[in-house]
Amino acid sequence: MQLRGAVSGAIVSALALGLTVAGSATAHADTPGTVTAPDTLTVRSEPTTSSAPRGSYSAGERLSLKCRTIGQSVYGNSAWYELGSRAGYVAAHYVSADGAVPTCGPAGPRGPKGARGEQGAPGKDGKDGVNGKDGVNGKDGATGPQGPQGLKGDKGETGEKGARGPAGPQGDPAIPETQLATKEVTLSKDQETEVVAKCPDTHPRVLSGGYYYSRDRIAGAEYEVTASMPTEETKPAAWLVSVVADDDDAPFTGYALCSK
Repeated sequence: MQLRGAVSGAIVSALALGLTVAGSATAHADTPGTVTAPDTLTVRSEPTTSSAPRGSYSAGERLSLKCRTIGQSVYGNSAWYELGSRAGYVAAHYVSADGAVPTCGPAGPRGPKGARGEQGAPGKDGKDGVNGKDGVNGKDGATGPQGPQGLKGDKGETGEKGARGPAGPQGDPAIPETQLATKEVTLSKDQETEVVAKCPDTHPRVLSGGYYYSRDRIAGAEYEVTASMPTEETKPAAWLVSVVADDDDAPFTGYALCSK
């Protein structure tokens, strides 16, 4: 009983002197933050860039900050954050905290200076600066003196006019790129007829074809077309239409669009 009283008295005395008793430190919640590094942020075992890496965070990733301490300066900022969700430190230069981050416990004596780390990869190129204003144009210089005129060369002799050559042969008349070939027939009642519109020798290839009824078509006559297609059986090519009419003397025309 006396030992318990003595221990209790020691704790009270320590609290009165402002000392921290093990297990009596005030707990605080970790502060969330966001990684602002352009690419990735390396987690270090100590608050220096030369200490061992312990993983990394991607740009924009969220992380938990336990407390703030002093370490190696990074672009003029010597603050580092000790992580709350994992062991390690990250440079405060690359982190945006959502609120105030408490200071870590008192730092121990400063250790010896570590070896210089490897040079980091070059950073991304910054944006081009704004172009400066154009300077004032200088005054025009004085006109220099005119140089001497060169000597005029001798005029050469005029050559004799050559004889006129014979006229060349007259060219063939121009042939159009396409030509329409037609074949008009008179159909017999209920008799299937093949109407073949042949291309001329000047335009031996068939591009397309079809048919139409003549303007003097018999009133009320009906036509049934059973085929309308190109045919390569003839040279030059042609367009074939098979048709049946329900009346005698029914006029009908097939055509072919031909090319060279």
